[in-house]
Amino acid sequence: GSGTYAWFKDGTSISGETASSYTVPNTDHNSAGSYTCTAIISTVASSTSSPYSLTATVATPTITEASSASSYEIGGTQLVLTCTSTSGSGTYAWFKDGTSISGETASSYTVPNTDHNSAGSYTCTATISTVASSTSSPYSLTATVATPTITEASSASSYEIGGTQLVLTCTSTSGSGTYAWFKDGTSISGETASSYTVPNTDHNSAGSYTCTATISTVASSTSSPYSLTATVATPVITEASSTTLFEIGGTSVALTCTSTSGSGTYEWQNDGSAIGGATGGTYAVPTTDNTSAGSYTCAVTISSVSSADSSPYVLTAVEITSHPEDQIVLAGNSVTLSCQYPMPPTGDPPTSSWYSYNNNNQQSLVDSSLVTNSNGISELRISAATYSNTAEYACTVLYPTQGTTLTSNKAALTVRGVTIQPTPTTGFRTASVYLDCAVRGEKYPDSVVWHRNGVEISESPQTTNAADFVTTSRVELVMGSSKEGTYKCVASYGDSVNVESDDAQVTLADDCEIGQFAVFSTVSCVPCPLGQYNTAPGVGTSCTLCPDSKPTLFTGSSSVTDCYSITPNYSIVSGLGSSVSVTATVTIATPPQDTQWNGFQSSSHSEETRN
Repeated sequence: GSGTYAWFKDGTSISGETASSYTVPNTDHNSAGSYTCTAIISTVASSTSSPYSLTATVATPTITEASSASSYEIGGTQLVLTCTSTSGSGTYAWFKDGTSISGETASSYTVPNTDHNSAGSYTCTATISTVASSTSSPYSLTATVATPTITEASSASSYEIGGTQLVLTCTSTSGSGTYAWFKDGTSISGETASSYTVPNTDHNSAGSYTCTATISTVASSTSSPYSLTATVATPVITEASSTTLFEIGGTSVALTCTSTSGSGTYEWQNDGSAIGGATGGTYAVPTTDNTSAGSYTCAVTISSVSSADSSPYVLTAVEITSHPEDQIVLAGNSVTLSCQYPMPPTGDPPTSSWYSYNNNNQQSLVDSSLVTNSNGISELRISAATYSNTAEYACTVLYPTQGTTLTSNKAALTVRGVTIQPTPTTGFRTASVYLDCAVRGEKYPDSVVWHRNGVEISESPQTTNAADFVTTSRVELVMGSSKEGTYKCVASYGDSVNVESDDAQVTLADDCEIGQFAVFSTVSCVPCPLGQYNTAPGVGTSCTLCPDSKPTLFTGSSSVTDCYSITPNYSIVSGLGSSVSVTATVTIATPPQDTQWNGFQSSSHSEETRN
């Protein structure tokens, strides 16, 4: 029946426990033991019950991880395992693959992640109040390697054929190890380093690259793909002299298309239009006219990859717009040869030079002081032409910025002139005079004639050709009143430019009178000298000697009777042995005017002579 009760543990009364039930404390191991009880009913105590033995246990712990991870990443965030028992806290023991992990007595355990050796099965036990639990269920961890990433220093998405090689780098946060590289899913043989240098000789390296990293025997998963395309370096167009001009009708301009990626097939365009058949690396620009001027571009295709178009290379057509013209000029006159040319769109202004060419086409640079150059016009100015200026001339225009030279057509400069002018002359009425002239040109004249008062005369001159295309002409004029006038010689060369001498005045002088002779050098009449006479008028150049060398009493004698001899008239004054006195008297008539006396004086002359 019911009564009061007494409870005993290990024979010792449990104080205050009189109810029929007893709640065993479980806070620690001290409640373990042998429990008995007695019942007192109506003051009668029962005997002691059979003992009820209890032992203390600790609840089997469990291992947890905050993220419930089943693997750890080598080199990644460390995992922390926690050993938990519902029995409370105490001391712990950790085991990996059944082996105690030395020194680990805390409820948590940080799993090392430096390598693969931390992979395994983890267990723990908890000891609370000297009572050890049973072992927890195992918590298994595997090691993983962080999925690598592929990078390139410049984050390039393409590589340039023939350019700087790209280097791909495979990086895992798990650290370094050995690597495998793949292109389009196919392993790249022999590539086990963390970096891979992409071949750039052709287009075959274009594709999708991946890599894996193996660290401490653990292989990563495959990286995300890194895609590369192949490109060809944009070509540049060059010209040997860097000219941007070409001369219409001149030498063709060779443009060269060059890419650092190498050689391939080419496409040339002018002003955006393809140039048919132009597939080589060099294009010879036709220079026949100005249709070749324009903006040139090129593209190159190498290993099936095409480049972008080059920067434009602009060519401008230029030409001598006005060539020098042939000119014939008289010696001593000024002459100007000119050529015209276009001014360049950019750069320094052009400079010009002139060259002369002799009969053997030998070139000589003309003195620059004779050349002016301004605003697209170059002039060669000769202030006083000489025969040495006879030559062919051409102007050369240099565009210094563009490196282009234009050369004009040759123009012939001919210098003609009179080298000997006829001399004004006075002639005797019945004598002849001679006029002389000499002309010079680039050839011998077709004819040389003489004009009197602007009309060609009938007399035929004597013409002689000499060296250096010098022609002399002499004409004889048999004098008469019709021959007076103004004379000139005229040389004709078969064109519109004749060579005419200066005017020479020919005047008429009267013949000499009797008692005179002619002096042609001065065209004058001189009286006959003493002892000579002239009986006829005319242009004789001497007088007649008196017979027997007789003298004349005066110059200008006009008759032989003017020649005389002196015979004295004398008488004997005294006889033989005595002095004789002789007296002679000579009477001379008054001489004509403008004559010279013979030296006698009218006088009586006495001389005493002794035997």
